[in-house]
Amino acid sequence: IRLTASFILLGLFALLFLLDRKDRVLRSILFFIILFNTAWIALTIGNQQGLGFQVIRWVDLMQDVFFSTTIIYVPVLLARILNIKLNRSIRWILIIFLASVLFQILFKNFNLTVIHSPIVLAMCGYLLIRSYKQIHGAAWAVICGLGMTVLLWAYLASVSLFYHSDSFPHVQEYATALTLSFPLSLLVFVAIRFKEKNQSIAEQADAIIALKENEKRLAVEQQQVLEVQVAERTDELRKSLDNLKAAQSQLIQAEKMASLGELTAGIAHEIQNPLNFVNNFSEVNKELIEELKEAVSKNDSEEIQIILKDLSDNEGKVNQHGKRADAIVKSMLQHSRTSSGDKEQTDINVLCDEYLRLAYHGMRARDKSFNAGYKLELDENLPSLKVVPQDIGRVLLNLINN
Repeated sequence: IRLTASFILLGLFALLFLLDRKDRVLRSILFFIILFNTAWIALTIGNQQGLGFQVIRWVDLMQDVFFSTTIIYVPVLLARILNIKLNRSIRWILIIFLASVLFQILFKNFNLTVIHSPIVLAMCGYLLIRSYKQIHGAAWAVICGLGMTVLLWAYLASVSLFYHSDSFPHVQEYATALTLSFPLSLLVFVAIRFKEKNQSIAEQADAIIALKENEKRLAVEQQQVLEVQVAERTDELRKSLDNLKAAQSQLIQAEKMASLGELTAGIAHEIQNPLNFVNNFSEVNKELIEELKEAVSKNDSEEIQIILKDLSDNEGKVNQHGKRADAIVKSMLQHSRTSSGDKEQTDINVLCDEYLRLAYHGMRARDKSFNAGYKLELDENLPSLKVVPQDIGRVLLNLINN
């Protein structure tokens, strides 16, 4: 029964180790079970009938060596399970014990298990006391199994002092429980440890999912904030663009007004000529009207006809120069007025004539020493075009000034 249970445990721990080969605790447990099984195989072989004396001696020696090695390895396994480091004193004691096992191989029939067991038990107690605050979860299963082994061992040792093994009831059952209690506790430890690992993995997965959800929520919130910021920036840019357009319009208007200011003196000089003609002919007409009154009083029909002809000629010249002044004023107003962008049927020849004169007199207004001759050659067959007069006029003015 003990051997069968040991092999079952060996198979289970081997499979568990194959599931996670990087786990140092599983590796240490598997090594302990291999030592334990080897000792029980040797014990089982030694109990067979019909073996020779030398075979029995070697089997007994193997049994003692592997049981001693198994017991010596217990503190190492316990330290690995509790995740603590063996101090130097314990390491040296275990090395001495291993050396004594080699001594046992050289000098047969020298069983050191009785010496090793209490010292190893004391080491385990020291490790438990030292790491008491660090013990949690699955490690308690190993401690319970170790405690059960110690209690059963103490009980069987005390009973053997008063009873013969044949007269003590259920001695084999107690021995089996003593043998398998610690290995079975290791199996319970591994099972609980796997459960704790799975639970930890599940908690980590839940934490990762929660983190992802939180990141997703933060991303959505950040996207909403960015959308609000983009909308605000877009609104600000739109306002800035409107302000720039308004400023551009103001600059264009200011530029036109500046050019208008430069042309004012030239335009005034240009208007002055037709106005002088109007004023002069008005004075002449006043004198002619007085002469006409005298001729009417004298009833001189011939003189009356001559005076009326002169008045008609003078009025024609007044009308001609008045229209000329009106055209100059209209050109000035068109130049200063904001362009509506509407196209009109325009005589380009008239536009060129007006802006040529404006450019000339504007240049004269800016520079009194400037003087130039100009000659206007127009195509009489040029048809009227549908254009924006103010814009084309400014183009002509800039070209002529250049």
